[in-house]
Amino acid sequence: MTDRDWIVWLLTGLAFAMTASIVCWSLRLGITPTPTSQKVRQTMEALLPESVDGRIYELGCGWGTLLLMLGRRYPNHLITGYEQSTIPYLVARALTVHKANIKVVKQNFFTVQLQDPGLITCYLFPEAMKQMEGYLKRQVSDNCLVISHTFRLPGWDSIKEIKANDLYRTSIFVYKRRIQERHSSE
Repeated sequence: MTDRDWIVWLLTGLAFAMTASIVCWSLRLGITPTPTSQKVRQTMEALLPESVDGRIYELGCGWGTLLLMLGRRYPNHLITGYEQSTIPYLVARALTVHKANIKVVKQNFFTVQLQDPGLITCYLFPEAMKQMEGYLKRQVSDNCLVISHTFRLPGWDSIKEIKANDLYRTSIFVYKRRIQERHSSE
């Protein structure tokens, strides 16, 4: 075999391994990793507050596209993204390795106690959003904003809902925990 043949076999094997990893994690998590489109990111960015009191998290950061937007918007904040799926995690790490204010963690965020959250973004699927309801009630204070796109956070009333100017008219939901929600869950 020539060097070129070895390279072709190596690249084919690598592509197969990457595809197999994505398929396995998609089956395990119940959803394929899907990046947030540019138009949805732009719409979400317009909804972000000027300043954030607390830490910034992206729960289920996938390929890292929202992390990059958050990192540009809040250069003086530490932004932490959590992702379980190996290939998207590696891509997110590669995209953000040069960003001192972005940290990508390969971990199930449901197992993490968030430290002083001031802003949380997520793009999850309906089953995960059901889990998020109770998780966030235990994690966030009254000053924390939660911004989700595509899927609602069950049991929470959004304070703002807008549609992105994309092909799907993607819904973006902004939540802020109300004081009465906190007292009723305690």
